[in-house]
Amino acid sequence: MVLSRVLIVGALFLVGAGCTPQAPDERGLEEDTDTRRIHAVVVVERVDSREGSRGNVSAKFMRVSSADLALAERLVGSRPLLPDATECVALANLEQAEAQAQRAAISVERIRPFVAPVHGEVSVDLLDVGDVRLTVMSGAAKAGDDPIDLELAPRAFPDVGDVASGVFYTSPDANQAFPIPADYHVVSTGADAVEGFDLDVVAPRAPSALRIAGKALDDDALGADSVTIRRGFDVPVEWAGGTGEADSVYLDVRGETSFRCAFPDTGSLILPAELLRSVDNDAETHDLTLTVHRLAERRAPVSFHRSGGDASAIDAVVRFDLARVLHLEVR
Repeated sequence: MVLSRVLIVGALFLVGAGCTPQAPDERGLEEDTDTRRIHAVVVVERVDSREGSRGNVSAKFMRVSSADLALAERLVGSRPLLPDATECVALANLEQAEAQAQRAAISVERIRPFVAPVHGEVSVDLLDVGDVRLTVMSGAAKAGDDPIDLELAPRAFPDVGDVASGVFYTSPDANQAFPIPADYHVVSTGADAVEGFDLDVVAPRAPSALRIAGKALDDDALGADSVTIRRGFDVPVEWAGGTGEADSVYLDVRGETSFRCAFPDTGSLILPAELLRSVDNDAETHDLTLTVHRLAERRAPVSFHRSGGDASAIDAVVRFDLARVLHLEVR
């Protein structure tokens, strides 16, 4: 299995240049607002650790042109901040770069293309789509156990520079453990902006068959989750990958300094010794936290409750952020 070596941006501490968060193309800001459509973005997060599993679901239904979607997602925070693939960036620098990008996005020059010529209507609208329910059917539920069935709570989205505002939806309990893999079914009752519709998607697997520095870790979140690594040596990380989809894996390494690294979901990578040395501050023995995320995005077919609905009126994706928390002891 081929291991790829990660690039540590700007000798680990570059601010601004080189640590711009990953984002799709932001072309077409001058596009006619009549081309706007509804983009549904549902984010499912699950974190497995020695304490157990917890998760959260959020859903945003945005009316915005496809060309403006990347900027809209940055403004409403519907995707994680990532460096470029095979790069590691200090989390503080990544957050600072994103804050600067958001301030630029809501400056006078950026606001003007978002404002429709009639009544100053803001073009990034987070829509009320009525009641929203999530049903999750895992293999266990199919065998007879009850599925997860919960209503997502509507919440007011805080105005972002008079550019984005409206309503978003979130699960009421951040400690809910969502099963994976499983079938996810989202139902909207509809409202003035859109009639009722359904979304269906199958969740991928979380990172499994993890090996850190050659040590195999139990896939059970409550199993072995600690690894001792040698100071001054690169650390190979391996997992069951090769999904055939455009998925990615990102790692958070937290210690005296915290870094985030992004990689394609190929099944292997190397954390360089220089990165770990900068994180643990050269202490004789140091404990670090390593969180391995699989970020997977799936298109979700849309069906309306009434016949004759135009499914192309809604572009829907479900983004899964599936994480495993591990502990490293550097000696």
